Amino acid sequence: METYKIINNDDNYLTLILVLNKSDLIEDRKITEAIINEYLSSNTFLESIEISLRDKSGIPELNQKIYSSFKKENIIIFPYENIKEFDEESDSSSTSIITNTPGKRITCILLGDSHSGKSSFLMRYFKNKFSDAFMTTIGMDKEVKLIKIKNQLYHFNLWDTAGQERYRSLPTNYYQKANGIFLLFDINNQASFENIEKWVDDIIDKSKENKNLIIYLIGNKIDLERKVLKEDAIQLASKLNIKYFECSNKLNLNIYETVSHMIMECCSSPQVDNEIKGAKLFTGEEKKKGCCK
Repeated sequence: METYKIINNDDNYLTLILVLNKSDLIEDRKITEAIINEYLSSNTFLESIEISLRDKSGIPELNQKIYSSFKKENIIIFPYENIKEFDEESDSSSTSIITNTPGKRITCILLGDSHSGKSSFLMRYFKNKFSDAFMTTIGMDKEVKLIKIKNQLYHFNLWDTAGQERYRSLPTNYYQKANGIFLLFDINNQASFENIEKWVDDIIDKSKENKNLIIYLIGNKIDLERKVLKEDAIQLASKLNIKYFECSNKLNLNIYETVSHMIMECCSSPQVDNEIKGAKLFTGEEKKKGCCK
């Protein structure tokens, strides 16, 4: 392999990551670990990681390497390592346990045109699943996750809304009670991007009393051919004075990082002060002792 030396300094630097794909094909592997280590030993400016686009393994770790390569003051942009999520396979993630656990509430809403990927965004974050099948959301859908940040428990609620024009009139009280809004468009669909300002006008009109509402503009489906330039999306976000992120539900790119950023920003908002009263977190020991049946 031919390599090129990268010059790094405080103001101008480039991090190179050697990405070894198809790690799921273990039996057909041609490049051994010894070969990789030998190559890296003579190219010390390179980092390496193994991934599989088929089973999505290594993707979150690759994201972390990319974001960790930013200057220190920018790493806080994706602080999902500060958020402790309860194990989805344990009793502590069940709906009844979440409902009965005291903590503060964070409520966010997914908005955007139909086909912008709102339901898939919800499914990827909460279930880590993805389906190419399109299903129209009628009315509202909601998922809740119990998380812990600096010894404080939070109930993170994410509402999925229908994106069709005829369902666009979301009741005003949803905007008034929300802490954050993820406003999605499809980078493969120019019309969904052109409708963003209409969505923002609707949000502003219905959230006049909610001075702490946080809005993120999300360019979704970056695994598809781009028809909306990133520069145009950034320019629009700047014009609207909101943050801009890009993600892919299909490849599980930037979902957790974007949601985590919203959660951390909402935590610092004075609006997140409504306590949810409930019983102590069920550990499983209570049933053994016979107090819960």
